[in-house]
Amino acid sequence: MPNIPYLSDTGTQTLVSKVKALIGNLSLTSIAGTLTVAKGGTGATTEANARSNLSVYSKTEVDNKVAAKQTKVTKATQTVTVSSWVLNSSTGFYEYSLQSTYPAASYNLSVDLNWDTASTAAATEWVNLQVVGSNTTNKIVARSGDQPTCDLPLVIYVEPST
Repeated sequence: MPNIPYLSDTGTQTLVSKVKALIGNLSLTSIAGTLTVAKGGTGATTEANARSNLSVYSKTEVDNKVAAKQTKVTKATQTVTVSSWVLNSSTGFYEYSLQSTYPAASYNLSVDLNWDTASTAAATEWVNLQVVGSNTTNKIVARSGDQPTCDLPLVIYVEPST
């Protein structure tokens, strides 16, 4: 059996303090002077310049870049009245268009019944009418072929399409 040396608590503390002394308390906030590029440095004298030259970003910089790129989805509510549904003579389905407010060229929509505010009649109607969205335009379609008989409160999730 190999002889495994035992390192006492004192020995461990000594080893840890020697490692700390060897590497020091490295921090980009304590850069003083310029370490030349030839010696492995960036030539930067500030934390920001060092991060920039090394392509290292702070948490705030990363959060800001992610937020700038992140798609912004907003939530809107709207009530579709009975009289605002239009019969599409070519399909035989009643439709409600959101194009005037949210043109498909600029927005992607997700639409659902606002279940928090919908009456029992509106919820039943939504299900029975088989309301669906269109893949090509921002409109909703009552696939049952029947016209809604009560107002339907909607929740609309709007996302810019760019």
